[in-house]
Amino acid sequence: MNINYYDALGIDKTASLKELRAAYRRLARKYHPDVNPQDDSSELKFKEINEAYQVLSDPDSRRKYDQFGENWKYADYLQKGKSAKSSYTWFNNLRSNRSKNNFRSMDFDDQILRRVFGESLNRDPDSRKQDIEMDVNITLEEAYQGVTKSLKIPASLRGKSIVDHLELKIPSGIGSEEKITYVNKSKYGSQRFIFKILIDQHKIFSRVGRNLKNEIPMNLSTAILGGEVIVPTITGKEIILTVPPLTQNGQIFKLKGKGMPYKSKPSEYGDQMIYVHVVLPQSMTNEQVQLFKQLGELT
Repeated sequence: MNINYYDALGIDKTASLKELRAAYRRLARKYHPDVNPQDDSSELKFKEINEAYQVLSDPDSRRKYDQFGENWKYADYLQKGKSAKSSYTWFNNLRSNRSKNNFRSMDFDDQILRRVFGESLNRDPDSRKQDIEMDVNITLEEAYQGVTKSLKIPASLRGKSIVDHLELKIPSGIGSEEKITYVNKSKYGSQRFIFKILIDQHKIFSRVGRNLKNEIPMNLSTAILGGEVIVPTITGKEIILTVPPLTQNGQIFKLKGKGMPYKSKPSEYGDQMIYVHVVLPQSMTNEQVQLFKQLGELT
């Protein structure tokens, strides 16, 4: 189904780039899959918003879209058709009668190219139109920092793709199973890739929204008397945490701002939640046993 990019963003054709960006940010926050995890219609709306913004935020593609509408991708080819008056007249007639003849969008695009220019942009119109979907694995550290991945298109998708590799920029703060829509433009045409980001399981941290969770082992004497423990962070730096006396097993300490960054606001971070795991001794000396017996009698 074709969409009107201006309607998708709720702006006029005269909207400035600043107004365009403001509309995109507002709608992206509203329809983001993380905000509406169970709503498939919101995910579809989010994809439409992204597609509209990618086209309209680029001055060249916006100019082509304003002139040719949904056929903006073939603007360079259609411009050549203006030199042939009869062909161009046929194109306008075909375009105006499109709803009457009930052409599918793909058939319409290919018939224009074949009739006006005697060729298509691609020998296989289905492969030119079909989205390429791929999974991309990254580490939790890469999700924290952001990363650019050099991706090789798998052999199983090579027949559908017009490229065999590309560079994908993944923003910091991205969530697991979040999708990135990437439109590749080349001399062979445009093709849309949908990448699902999968974050590998971490050996220390687990992610809960924008917060990070980890456990720290603590010996019994430190838990009872208080003291200091060394705590790892996602940046690789260790910090010293001071714990009070009588710290309970399972007690949580919060390190503010030591969690994951917010993708929409990279300067803001979640928190790191530290769960205490008190480790009991596996063996004791006779003297230690006697001391615990005395402690038991006192309590």
